[in-house]
Amino acid sequence: QVPDYVPTDGMVAWYPFNGNANDESQYANQGTVVGASLTEDRFGLPNSAFSFDGNDHIESPHAEWLNHGSNSYSWGGWALNSGTPGWGHLLTKAIHTANPYSAKSRWLRTGGDSFLALAEGEAGNGYADQGNGVVCQIESIGNEWFHLIGVLDKESEVKVASIYLNGQLLCSAAI
Repeated sequence: QVPDYVPTDGMVAWYPFNGNANDESQYANQGTVVGASLTEDRFGLPNSAFSFDGNDHIESPHAEWLNHGSNSYSWGGWALNSGTPGWGHLLTKAIHTANPYSAKSRWLRTGGDSFLALAEGEAGNGYADQGNGVVCQIESIGNEWFHLIGVLDKESEVKVASIYLNGQLLCSAAI
């Protein structure tokens, strides 16, 4: 059950992580936990968040309605930065084509504690610096919880990718 304070217009998934990786939106797109372990969330509630060691993930089955195509979309969630070097993905969605495991994808991710990125495209050919998203350089996220939202507005005359950190627009770029 999605709480009343969460807007549901256009929502395709809601993962409250209340002891599992179940989607509590109308779509019930349940997640399968691969290696991640339950931990406490930003409020200290046990079994209300997942911890990842770099090789872990939560995978949801593909559904055609998850492919955004030329539609705008926004992704968001809470994360705790561990300061680990490398890219940490908050959300990633493979774009299914004839080969369901193609290198095309969309992602909202951190780069250690000094970059945030929202982009889509083919591996090696779809990075934000090539016009398919945005990369924001930041001083440091630190070892604290943060709220991250990525918005890809692909329906306006000027298409824009934007990243919001803790409710504030951090950066945006025409795509």
